[in-house]
Amino acid sequence: MSTLYVDNIYSKTGTSQAIEIDSSGRIFTPQRPALYIRKTGTTHTYGASPVQWNDVVFDTASAWNSSSYRYECPVAGLYWVNVSIHNTTNQLTSGWLRKSGSNYLFGFNSNLAGNTEGNLVISAIMECTASDYIDIIGDRSTAAGFFGTNSAMQVMFMG
Repeated sequence: MSTLYVDNIYSKTGTSQAIEIDSSGRIFTPQRPALYIRKTGTTHTYGASPVQWNDVVFDTASAWNSSSYRYECPVAGLYWVNVSIHNTTNQLTSGWLRKSGSNYLFGFNSNLAGNTEGNLVISAIMECTASDYIDIIGDRSTAAGFFGTNSAMQVMFMG
């Protein structure tokens, strides 16, 4: 039996670090695609168009398309996606998490308690190809209130 001792693994060209293993055995992959984006302001076009996320906190793969409001998967594999939509009025809130324009997972929040705020959360693991994109269509039962500052979407490549 052989033993391999290594701290760092580099790309085949040797120009960039691909994997680091620390002394406790933790593995770090510096190029793992991930996105955290928020919604600011008080406007959203409801129905057929995606939620207009506009405040990129980080995008490690530069995969966010700000004109079509979607995350374009840079590599094939499993992606963890979490969406939180904040609504400021007492009404029904729903949304579709979509993969390449097809409905993937539906979320619904029945917030009719009267003058209270609601939060819709949709979370999924999605198997995607490098050509797939991820977005969300959000809607409410009326035009009152808004999806705004406390709304966010996170995407992380799992492998």
